[in-house]
Amino acid sequence: MKGVRERFLRCRGPVAAVGAAVLLGLVVPAGASASFHLDKIREVYPGTTADPDSQYVVLQMPVTNENFLSTHQMVYYSASGAQIGTSSPGNVASKSQGTILFATTTPILGVSRDFSINFQPMKRLSPGGGAVCWAGVDCVSWGTFNNTSGTPLPSPTGSSAPAIPNGQALRRKISRGCPSLLEVTDDTNNSSADFALASPPKPRNTATPPTERPCPNTTITSGPSGQTTDRTPTFKFKSSLTPATFACTVDGGTFTSCSSPKTLARLGLGQHTFKVRATHSGITDPTPASRTFNIVRP
Repeated sequence: MKGVRERFLRCRGPVAAVGAAVLLGLVVPAGASASFHLDKIREVYPGTTADPDSQYVVLQMPVTNENFLSTHQMVYYSASGAQIGTSSPGNVASKSQGTILFATTTPILGVSRDFSINFQPMKRLSPGGGAVCWAGVDCVSWGTFNNTSGTPLPSPTGSSAPAIPNGQALRRKISRGCPSLLEVTDDTNNSSADFALASPPKPRNTATPPTERPCPNTTITSGPSGQTTDRTPTFKFKSSLTPATFACTVDGGTFTSCSSPKTLARLGLGQHTFKVRATHSGITDPTPASRTFNIVRP
C-alpha cells in the first residue's frame, strides 16, 4: 500500500495527490466504517438513598464496528430537561453485544468503570425523574420527566418509564425479535415500552463477557409446498447454529421432539401446516420455520 501511494505522489501537482487519496479510500478495510449510531442505552442506575453519589449508565453495542465513541457524548438531564452532566468517552474494542460502563465512581458495585460521569456541582440523576441520551441517537426518560427547558431531547423518548425505586435500576427489554439478544429493533423510542425496573443492578464494563446469545434460525430445506398427493410427506430442516435439537408440530398441535428428516403420519386430504423450531444452547428459535401444503387426490 505504501508503494502505491509513493508512486502516485511522485507525480507533481495536486491532481496526483487527490488521485492517491481516492485510491487509498477504495482499499480501506471494511472495519474502518465503524460507527456509534446503533449503540443503545441498556441500563440506568441512579444510586441509593444511602449512596446517592454512586450512579452509572451502561451502553451496549448490538453489533460489531459500533465502537467509535470518541467525539460523542453521553448527556444527563434533570426531570425538567436541563442538562446536568456529560461523559466524553474514547473508542473501545469492537465487540458484538459488548457493554461500556459510565459511572461516577470506580469501582461501582464492584465493577471498574470505563468512563467517568461528570456532573455539574450539586447535580445528580434523580430516581424520581430524569433522562439520559447517547450521542443524539438514543434517549431514555423516566418518572416525572417533563421537558420544560425549551430545548428538546435529541432523540424521542415517548412516554417515560417508571420512576426508579431505591436500589433498583432501569434496564432495556430485549424481548422483541430474539429475546436473548440486544437488537436494533428493541428500540421503539418509547421508554415505557422499552425499559423495565430491574433488581439487582448489573453494571457491565468492556471487560465483562456478554451474556446475550443469538437465537438459532430454523430453515426447512425440503418438503412439499403447494399441492401434493403425498399423504405422508417428508421434511428436511436445519439450524443456523449447531449442535441443535428440534421440535415439530402439524396443524397447530403441540411441539414434540423430532429430527431431520421427519416423515409425517398419514394425513387427510386438504390443507396442512408443518412447523419446526431449533434449540441451541438452551435458546429456542422464536419464529419457527413453517411450510403450508395442500394434499389432493392423485
